[in-house]
Amino acid sequence: MTTPLLTTKLYIPTPRPEWVPRRRLSELLDQGLKRKMILISAPAGFGKTTLLSDWLAGRPEPAAWVSLDEGDNDPIRFWSYLVAALKKVHPGVGEGAMSALKAPQPVPIESTLTTLINEIAAMIEDHVLLVLDDLHVIEARPIHQGLAFLLEHLPPNVHLILSTRVDPPISLARLRASNQVTEVRTEDLRFAPDEAAGFLARALDTTLLPTDVAALEARTEGWIAGLQMAALSMEGREDVAAFIKAFTGSNRYVMDYLVEEVLQREPEHIRRFLLETAILDRLTGPLCDAVTQQTGSETRLAQLEASNLFIISLDQDRKWYRYHRLFADLLRSQLSQAQPDAVPVLHLRASRWFQEQDLTAEAITHALAAGDIQRVADLIEQDALEILDRSELATLYGWLEALADEVIRSRPWLCVFHAWMLLWSGQADMLASRLQDAETAIDKLDPVSPDTDRLRGYIATIRAQTAFIQGDVPNTIAFAHEALAKIPRSDQSVRASAALIAAPAYVFADDVAAAIQAFEQALESGRASGNQVAIVLAGCGIARLEYTQGQLAQAARSLRDLIESITPPGGQGPPSISVIGYAHTGLAIVLHQRNDLEAAERHAREGVALCGPWGQADILLTCYATLAQVQHSRGDLAGALATLQEAMPLATALSAWSVTLVTAWQARIHLARGEVDAAVRWAQTSGLSVDDTPNFSREFEHQVLARVLAAQGDLDQAAGFLTRMVEASERCGRKSSTIENLALLALVEQAQDETGRALDTLARALVLAEPEGHVRAFVDEGPSMRSLLQAAVRRGDAPQHASTLLAAFREPEPPSAQVALVEPLSDRELAVLRLAAAGLSNREIADELVVSINTVKTHTKSLYAKLGVHKRTQAINRAQDLGLL
Repeated sequence: MTTPLLTTKLYIPTPRPEWVPRRRLSELLDQGLKRKMILISAPAGFGKTTLLSDWLAGRPEPAAWVSLDEGDNDPIRFWSYLVAALKKVHPGVGEGAMSALKAPQPVPIESTLTTLINEIAAMIEDHVLLVLDDLHVIEARPIHQGLAFLLEHLPPNVHLILSTRVDPPISLARLRASNQVTEVRTEDLRFAPDEAAGFLARALDTTLLPTDVAALEARTEGWIAGLQMAALSMEGREDVAAFIKAFTGSNRYVMDYLVEEVLQREPEHIRRFLLETAILDRLTGPLCDAVTQQTGSETRLAQLEASNLFIISLDQDRKWYRYHRLFADLLRSQLSQAQPDAVPVLHLRASRWFQEQDLTAEAITHALAAGDIQRVADLIEQDALEILDRSELATLYGWLEALADEVIRSRPWLCVFHAWMLLWSGQADMLASRLQDAETAIDKLDPVSPDTDRLRGYIATIRAQTAFIQGDVPNTIAFAHEALAKIPRSDQSVRASAALIAAPAYVFADDVAAAIQAFEQALESGRASGNQVAIVLAGCGIARLEYTQGQLAQAARSLRDLIESITPPGGQGPPSISVIGYAHTGLAIVLHQRNDLEAAERHAREGVALCGPWGQADILLTCYATLAQVQHSRGDLAGALATLQEAMPLATALSAWSVTLVTAWQARIHLARGEVDAAVRWAQTSGLSVDDTPNFSREFEHQVLARVLAAQGDLDQAAGFLTRMVEASERCGRKSSTIENLALLALVEQAQDETGRALDTLARALVLAEPEGHVRAFVDEGPSMRSLLQAAVRRGDAPQHASTLLAAFREPEPPSAQVALVEPLSDRELAVLRLAAAGLSNREIADELVVSINTVKTHTKSLYAKLGVHKRTQAINRAQDLGLL
């Protein structure tokens, strides 16, 4: 479903007839078009919006305009409005970005913005102005981060113009240093005496004395809104000088005084209209009629605009308006003081009107303001699934957090939606109790209610995913099966999720046929619902099965086709959804096995880069493990350990099972470095045993355990365990696993001085490996395998492939610059180093990275120690020598 957008937020306000042309500011803005960004930053009432609308009216370039409000703190809504504004100016631009924003699962914003930037560069040749008005209402950090990314990569013909009361949290210092920003500040916006005189002359029927103008300008300090309110209050007064003399006080008191003066001079019916409609962010005739329960609001709004009563037209047809924000704030204050009981009633009327227009977000906002929690709950239940399909998770989570716990617990659907939010946000400690709340609430429903089974199916889906994260394969399968049995076929997207959870659990249970069926079911449901994420994950799962069955060529084809289907034609721009990084990781696994290590590392890093922002921890953990595997094969053992260290927080947050996987990889690296004691300590604390039943879910850990036993000299135990592992993988048709297990078993048998048996075992592995070109299953085992392969060649076992494998043994490739360090730099230390090399001070680095200056100093001290230097210049020189910069 398309996110509902108010098109009036995309209209440039009409220039006001009494506005005084401000040539010095227009010239400053004209000069700003030579730079990336124009920032207009000043307190309320300094004419930022009016200045922009007047200036744009005289510019030849098209302008895409967004009037922001608090509801736009949801990233999906914010970027949808921005793209819609650009499409309004250039209809063909932004299609790819808008598709990403509508995706059922959230797409990393950098990926979406890269798509948008590429579309702009390809489709817009002339200059275009992108204006974000009232940016100060945006407080969401992800949005500010996205703006910083957009600003950094915008084509030179697009100029970003920000109007705000407070400076946005982007690196202004860097923009100033590179001469890429024009700033218009409070001092620039203050009316000079001649401008104040011109404004007052237009606003008043009488001409003020120069001394009166000067006094009023001095008392308002050039504050435009103050001058405007003063002009309204002076209309019809005979003793203007006395009024100006009494016009004193701080801004807040001045505003209170003027609003009282304005309101008291208006007829009662106008005062009532102003107060009752002040609860609205935007006004239109039918909405105001509904709120005030009167007719004729459309005419009254036009009359208010004509009388210049702090109302701004939002469209050329004069259908939508808004009050000056400062004026609206003060009207609301007056309403709360004079008629506190009326406020919730007015909000409730507005909520009902917005619901009738199918604008659920606005309806919920006003219902919350009205304090009608039951109505809020009803509206959330009505729209939550569509919001999930639109990936507006922040909006839904915010609404649910606004509800009292007892309200959520009393409604099963709210419990389920909240449980989903808790699962996705990693709050596992609260998840179990919320699911229990859901089941308790379901028990109170009518047993024949169609919602009963559907709700239990959704709960089963959540429980299945939780069980899988914990490594509980039997319960994963059981809950997923329950979910698919109870979720109706009309809920195809959720059915796809349930099938995707079941499929890898079947793989771990060595039930390949059931796994294939589940992946195909997920693929079918994904296509039926248009869920691209489900399509990608199902395709990756099928390709992984192909790899497991030894079909390397087919797996590579499947993954390349999948990547191509998501990547823009010609490879220009990022993929439409970042979960395609999982396909890059799968391709890296295949390329690694075939010994194309350079390409494997490239795809492994692409997998990490794409899946990192996506944030699904189990998938990202696989990406990191794959990169570490490739680094190990390239001889970059320190780099592999560093990668695994980055992955550890993900594993810790997921489950003990995930931690065991990461620590098993660390033990494998320790063995490669000759650090047997460290690997033995892992084996002693891993909870693994040679008495375990071999299965696919723990196969890698069991292989590492067998290596540790062999390194300790426990050859008989290692051989017996590996023999059982070979039997298990052969029985289940896992050819790639069988090759690896046979190769390991051959090495153990060789260590037992059973050379003949070792060569027989190796021959079995070579026969299986040759058709599809398995290489690293042998070569990664090092010099002992090379000796055994040489013996196999002499004996005539699979001579062609054995010779290919022997040729793959070579000296390790030169490690990366990071490996030359005693300890590699962390990502954050590298970021600090690069910003320092760009000439930023510690304070500017802290602002850029959104950390404290003490944190920057800590990172600096650490990177100095790792580089073996004591000064910034030394660190930069050393980093350049190592190729880090």
